[in-house]
Formats: sequence, C-alpha cells, structure tokens
Amino acid sequence: MQTAPQTQPDSMDQHLHQIAARIHGWRDEAGYTLQELADRSGVAASTVHKIEKNQTVPTISVLLKICTALERRPDELLVRDEDEVHVAVRRKADNPRVGKQERSTIEQTAPSIANGALDVWRVTHAPSE
Repeated sequence: MQTAPQTQPDSMDQHLHQIAARIHGWRDEAGYTLQELADRSGVAASTVHKIEKNQTVPTISVLLKICTALERRPDELLVRDEDEVHVAVRRKADNPRVGKQERSTIEQTAPSIANGALDVWRVTHAPSE
C-alpha cells in the first residue's frame, strides 16, 4: 500500500499570509484604523480587514491602492526579511590598510559582505616615475 507523499505548505498560501501580515503591520505602523486606510486607498474597510485576516485573495489593483495609501512600494509585499537591504556608511579613513609599500597600498573597503562570503579590497599602485 502506497502512502500519499507529504506536501510542503503551498507557497502561494505563504505569500498571501506574508502580504496580509505586512499590510496589517504597515497599517499599525502608520497609526491608521481600518476605516482610515479605506478612505486613503479607496478600498472598502471590510476588504482591507479580509486581506489582513487572510480571508480573501486581493487583486493586484487593490494591493497597489493599499501600497500607495501606505506609502510603500508594492515589491516590499513579497521581499523576504533576509533579502532586505542593509546600508552601512564607511569612510575611507576607516578602511584598514593591510600593506603599504613605496608605491602600493592595499586596503579593505567592504569587509564581510553576504555573511562573510565576500570581502572587497582596493589595491592602488602608483606608476613608476
């Protein structure tokens, strides 16, 4: 007797759950009630509620209206947390210098990008006179 293969949760369901959670979180962040978001977006409060509770599948036009009202980019609805961009400012004076010879300098400009998978170095070699 064969058993049915175990299936992983449907990725569409995961995405819909993520969209619902993001919209609810963004609305809370903005301090809007359901009605205030409805008024700003032109989407019925009941529809926003159903989206947030994952009780309906929103159309793209509804999602675009909600994103516009919340001043968010639509692509933010599906970005995974680990994909979020983190920005760091690093001044040239902060770059550690590994070596400096008469005409050459080696400095690390961006250490440990992608969890240590990549380091960026600048090698400067002055032309001979």
